[in-house]
Amino acid sequence: MKRRVLLTLMAALIIAANLLIPVSALAAEPKVIEVGSGFDSRFAFFIRDDGSVLATGDNYRGQLGDGTKIDKKEPTLIKGLENVKKIVSSHVTSYALTKDGLVFIFGQNRGVGDIVELLFPVQVQNLSGVIDIVCGGATGYAIKADGTLWAWGANGAGQIGNGSENSQPLPVQVRISDVKMVASADVTCFALKNDGTVWVWGSAMCGMHGDSGKIDLYEPKQILALSNVESIFAGESTAYAIKKDGSVWVWGDNSWGQYGDGSRTSKFMPLENPDLKGAVKIAAGRSHAMALMKDGSVLSWGSNTDGDLGNGRTGANWHPTKALVSDVVQLVAHQGGGFAIDKAGKVYAWGENKSGQLGDGTTDNQSTPVVIFGDEDSGVEPTLTLDKTSLQLEVGKTYQLTAAAVPEASIVWTTSDSKVALISAIGRVTAVSTGKATITVRTQDGRKADCQVEVYKRGVKLNKTELTLKAGETFKLKATPSPSNSTITWSSNDKSVAKVASDGTVTAIKKGTANIIATATDPISGKTKQVKCVVTVKK
Repeated sequence: MKRRVLLTLMAALIIAANLLIPVSALAAEPKVIEVGSGFDSRFAFFIRDDGSVLATGDNYRGQLGDGTKIDKKEPTLIKGLENVKKIVSSHVTSYALTKDGLVFIFGQNRGVGDIVELLFPVQVQNLSGVIDIVCGGATGYAIKADGTLWAWGANGAGQIGNGSENSQPLPVQVRISDVKMVASADVTCFALKNDGTVWVWGSAMCGMHGDSGKIDLYEPKQILALSNVESIFAGESTAYAIKKDGSVWVWGDNSWGQYGDGSRTSKFMPLENPDLKGAVKIAAGRSHAMALMKDGSVLSWGSNTDGDLGNGRTGANWHPTKALVSDVVQLVAHQGGGFAIDKAGKVYAWGENKSGQLGDGTTDNQSTPVVIFGDEDSGVEPTLTLDKTSLQLEVGKTYQLTAAAVPEASIVWTTSDSKVALISAIGRVTAVSTGKATITVRTQDGRKADCQVEVYKRGVKLNKTELTLKAGETFKLKATPSPSNSTITWSSNDKSVAKVASDGTVTAIKKGTANIIATATDPISGKTKQVKCVVTVKK
């Protein structure tokens, strides 16, 4: 009996102790800290802070590494991947870098024996001490801590960079050293050295060599037009370089406006795009590109068939447009869209979703970014306000509208009539021609606010410019100013002949001629315009 009581008491103590475990002691759900995808990928990986990996999207060659060839519309844990630092991918092949410097490959085989498809991650042999990885269409690259670069896989255009044109089943050293960063297009590779120079090898298509060369390169060659470069990036056939002064340079294919300069003509030499100055990263897909700016905003341009640009619309943009995300710390492109992680840890996805690659549980394309991970409820009633709900501007003048979003959110500006008023990506209104237009600001969650803009040419008109009265008669003049809220003051140059009241009523006094003057004062600029009515007074 005593033993039973003792056991009961111990059980009660254990239950009580469990009930008293603080929330902070309970295991927290691992947090997504990085996204992996590629310019030609319809799938993605979400790397968590414990080194585990979730995957979503196209899996027809086993490139998700979960042992199946079944597409995933929602993030699925990949049990064979642990301690992961980074994942990159091509069309049907994925590469994972672990925190201890090893590289694993899965999907269509690019360098592990004779197996055509690898449904589970397999370690790339003869490769260790790796600090970074990238991949092209069918070629993998790994930078080691000593600055050497190693490559394996397809080599039809010399993209291995070892002087041969033979594919390499195992990693071989590229003929370059002191490598800081690597970026790869489909079959062209670029390396940034620690001295700020950029080197290229592989296919010469679309002017990817950064010069007029049209012959494939089988070993690295310096792009002489570039120096003092801080970072490099590439899409399928377009390359980007950010210099140490913050300027952004682009070259290669421009058939979808990937330069972001309003043109669609490809150039063989790197060309600066001043609209992108201040970018800290470029993420490029097959035919669109995005820039992560210093303030955490994202600019996007190029093809937008499936909502690739994340600006809430479809239809291509040849100039950078603002994506509906803010406070972004990581930006990744996939074939037809992008992923972003913000300061709060929210993971956003947008663009093409035919294979479920966005991970939102659907196969619906998303032109507006959707939250895949992270708490959407901030507990604050969402609002969006403008400092002006109506505005009058003279033709040629500008005004900087200010929007306040609570909680904070990325915003996009539009105008109802660009022939009357233009609006920039940061909210600056430019008056173009007389008329009325509505300027609208929107957030990614559907909030919006409007400002009604009236554009005018400063002036004033009278209902009469000549008037004949007999002494003692009156007539009320009417002034129509532009802008319409201008202040009207009246005066007479000869009150002994005719005087005028503050409401424009003219009184004839005696025979003679007087000028009745209406002065319109612009309420914004304070500038004035005058118009006169010549009054002739007869007996």
